[in-house]
Amino acid sequence: MADVVLFEDSLLVAGAMCYDYCGQTLESNIRCAFDKLKPHYLPEDAFLSLYAEPAAPGVQRIAIIIEAQAEYKLDKHAIRQNLEKAVIQEEDFKLVQPQTKLKAPAHTLN
Repeated sequence: MADVVLFEDSLLVAGAMCYDYCGQTLESNIRCAFDKLKPHYLPEDAFLSLYAEPAAPGVQRIAIIIEAQAEYKLDKHAIRQNLEKAVIQEEDFKLVQPQTKLKAPAHTLN
């Protein structure tokens, strides 16, 4: 049976400049939050995957995917809030809100 994606989101994090300290700390904090969430919000067979990539100078996009063997109703808002708290518990890390793209005004030709 194929795994089912229960939760998929990403966080933009400023302040994670290297893998050796910052990246490992960030990953450890998110995994710790996942372990705390699991008994309350997730099925027993749920597992976490993390992917990081540079989004801008000094900003990393952390993709967070939670999968399990079967569908499961989640409180996605509570999960995201707890993961965000795990990131910002370190003073060096800040969450960055994604910029919304502005539409150019429509011009009409006379």
